[in-house]
Parts: sequence; structure tokens; C-alpha cells
Amino acid sequence: MWFLISDRNQNRVDLAAAQVSTAIAELAQEQAAETARIHRAHLTCAADQARQFDAIRNDFQSMEGCDAPLSPWLRATADRLWG
Repeated sequence: MWFLISDRNQNRVDLAAAQVSTAIAELAQEQAAETARIHRAHLTCAADQARQFDAIRNDFQSMEGCDAPLSPWLRATADRLWG
């Protein structure tokens, strides 16, 4: 009869350990989902910025008089942007 009590106690310990493992796994899953959400938001923002930069660059390149010499300040800025 003592072995039944021992088995029951072991089952309780095993159940508690499984519940702790499950809670840890659920927390890790929630953290991963939040990380993915933040990453998607960052990618969306980066894509928006890239589109805005492309639009500005296209406007700048198609401006009238774009072949005129640049001032030293604008030349330095252009060199930093396009190397």
C-alpha cells in the first residue's frame, strides 16, 4: 500500500513539473509573438522610409537645372549621400 502513496506523490511532483514547463513555454511563445510583432512594425517603417527616400531622390534627379554646378555645401551633402 505504501507504494501507491509513493506513486501518487511522484505523480503530483511530475504534474507540478509539467505545469511549470508548460507555463515557461507559454511565456516564451508570448515573448516570441511580441518580438515578431515589433519586427514586422520595424520592417514596415523601414519600407516606408525607403519609399520616401526613393521619391525624394527621383524628385531631386528630375528637377530642372539638375545639371547646374552645386554649391560647395550641396556638393559635400551629395558626396555623403551618394559617395
